[in-house]
Amino acid sequence: MKHNILWGIILLVASLSFTAKAQKAVQGQFSVKGVLLDSLSNEGEPYSTIRISLKNNPAKPVKLAVTGADGRFDERLAVPGTYLIHFTSVGKSPVQKEFSISANRRNVDLGKILIAEATEMLKGVEVVAQKPLVKAEIDKVTYSIEDCLLYTSPSPRDRQKSRMPSSA
Repeated sequence: MKHNILWGIILLVASLSFTAKAQKAVQGQFSVKGVLLDSLSNEGEPYSTIRISLKNNPAKPVKLAVTGADGRFDERLAVPGTYLIHFTSVGKSPVQKEFSISANRRNVDLGKILIAEATEMLKGVEVVAQKPLVKAEIDKVTYSIEDCLLYTSPSPRDRQKSRMPSSA
C-alpha cells in the first residue's frame, strides 16, 4: 500500500513538471527585436520606454520594457498576432510601428527605427522667485521683516517714529 502511494506521488510530480516545461516552452517562443536610434546623431536611444500591444486592443499593453543603453531591444511574446510597438523618450516624438508574428514567422527584426526630437514651442516661461526670509552670512544672520507673512503693515509706533522730525 505504501509503495502504491509513493508511486502515485512520483507520477504526479513528474507529470506536473512536464506540464510546466511544456507551458514554458510555448510561452515566449515568439520575439521582436531591433534598435532605436536618434534621427540626428544616429546613436542608440538609451532607456526609451517600449509598449507592445495587440492591434485590436491598443489600450491594453501585453508587454512593457525599456531599450538598452545602446538602444537595442529584444522582447519575447507569448502568442502570435498583429502587434503595435510604441516607443517614447523624454524630449522625443513618439514612434509607433506595426508588426505581425505567426507560426511561420516567429522572430521579427524591425531593424533600425529612428526617433526624432519633439518640436513643440512653449508659449512662454514664467520664473517665480521669493527672497529668503532668513539669510545666514559668515558674521551675521539677517531677517527680512518685509518678506515675513506675519508682518502686514507698520505698527502705530512705527508710523509715529517716521513722522518725528530728525535732529540733524
